[in-house]
Amino acid sequence: MQYLVLGATTIVVDIIVMIGYATLATRIAGWIKGPKQMKLLNRIFGGLFMAVGALLASARKIA
Repeated sequence: MQYLVLGATTIVVDIIVMIGYATLATRIAGWIKGPKQMKLLNRIFGGLFMAVGALLASARKIA
């Protein structure tokens, strides 16, 4: 019985969280599709990728 309660609780919480993600994504999608916002996002994520690449390039192998 405890496994059923645990499983049902997990499923219900997961459904609520996924509905929240979908709602947030729907609201943000209209904003992100503009050309200015796309340019800004490309610059932000491009900078993040370059930073991660620099960190990887400077990493030392341990033992």
